[in-house]
Amino acid sequence: MLYSKTHEWFDEDTSKIGITDHAQNALGDLTYIEILVEEGDEVSVGDEIAEIDSVKTSEVVYSPVSGIVENVNEELEDSPQLVNASAEDKGWLISFSSFDKNQDLMNSAAYEVHKQEEH
Repeated sequence: MLYSKTHEWFDEDTSKIGITDHAQNALGDLTYIEILVEEGDEVSVGDEIAEIDSVKTSEVVYSPVSGIVENVNEELEDSPQLVNASAEDKGWLISFSSFDKNQDLMNSAAYEVHKQEEH
């Protein structure tokens, strides 16, 4: 997995995006997720792809890569708590049919350092 500074993850093997476990912990219990893109949409790095509401706050999720949206995780509409339970697996937000690699993404070791530096 690769990670963005804004706490999104990207799995090159599955072409899926989601928020990190760190991010879902900071948000608390999720109450609503709205995916802002649809299948076939072209997305660029930094585009808003979802809005997440929790008991604490509301946050925007940004795309860590550019590409063409292949699938949207529709299960999240009725079960936003999937992200709390499995942020970096079943709680994925969207997947891509093709993508451009973003050189600014971090590996897990660099992401751990980034989280430490933030606090």
